[in-house]
Amino acid sequence: MQKNKIDPSEIKLTLIEMAPTLMNMLDRKDADKGEKYLIKHGVEILKNTSVVSIGDDSIDFKDGSKFSTSTLIWTAGIKAPDQVNKFGLQQGRGGRILVNKQGQSLDDEKIYVLGDVSLTDEDGSGKGQPQTVQGAEAGSKVAAKNIALAISGQKTTAEFEGKYSGFVVSIGSKYAVAHLGKNTHLSGFCSSS
Repeated sequence: MQKNKIDPSEIKLTLIEMAPTLMNMLDRKDADKGEKYLIKHGVEILKNTSVVSIGDDSIDFKDGSKFSTSTLIWTAGIKAPDQVNKFGLQQGRGGRILVNKQGQSLDDEKIYVLGDVSLTDEDGSGKGQPQTVQGAEAGSKVAAKNIALAISGQKTTAEFEGKYSGFVVSIGSKYAVAHLGKNTHLSGFCSSS
């Protein structure tokens, strides 16, 4: 901040989250550490807050209130592109196309949907698998195997299984929270060099 001659007292950071919790890919204990770190460093957190429109100098919330700001950085989750609506296939959260564990559209088993635009609802929560490279790779392997089985006239038996080696959430330039493997939970100083 000194380098750019910005007075830190002139800056206020507010994180606005539609969900009731932050960092939902992490274990709640790990996510809570990340949230405490943000609060400790002066970040205001507004949870359960839906943005409905953005103006030149304010944000409108679903509850009718406004939030004044001159700078907005939008980092919302991944939403399927609007073109997906034209396919006429069932969609779930974020406009993602609903698929079964074999990677097939719920509407047509000949249509396979992969990656960020697909939603495999393994646990019935409606949230679907995390939109990560690991999930896309796992889905593509399942689809490839099932397409090969279908071409040879066999039943599609390969099923998507969300196995993730872990998640790391970097908070600022020197702190991170991580859940790696099954039981490794880390938080603290990290280097971004």
